[in-house]
Formats: sequence, structure tokens, C-alpha cells
Amino acid sequence: MRKKLGTILLIAALALAMLAGLRFATAHPRPDKPYLASDRPLVIAHRGTSGLAPENTLVAFRKALGMVVDGIITDYPDRLV
Repeated sequence: MRKKLGTILLIAALALAMLAGLRFATAHPRPDKPYLASDRPLVIAHRGTSGLAPENTLVAFRKALGMVVDGIITDYPDRLV
């Protein structure tokens, strides 16, 4: 009987801990990063507009800036490093 009570208490404690953890696991906007509070996904132009201009060129980056993008990511080839 005592072993059964201990098991029940352990399961109840684990369930409460999981419920309490859900409060911290839910997404909350971060005031220090307002771009994470947006209702739309971030649009990142990787290598500029690689479909419209050669990748990682100023032309590709300028075309990306003319579109609705939130950021641009470039890759540096190993031969330049």
C-alpha cells in the first residue's frame, strides 16, 4: 500500500511539474527583439536573389533589398578567406 501511494505521489508531482513547465515553454514576444513579435514569418534573402542574379553579388543583394525582405545572408567562399 505504501509503495502504491509513493508511486501515485510521484506521478502527481511529475504531472504538476510538466504543467508548470508548459507555462515557460510557450512562446512569448521578446521586447528586446521586436522582429520576433511579428505575426508573419521572417523573409531572409540567402545569397541575395540567387534566382534573379548571380549568388553573393552586389546585384543580387540590391535586388533583394528592392523586394520585401527582413534580412540578407551571404556566404563567403573559402577561396576568399
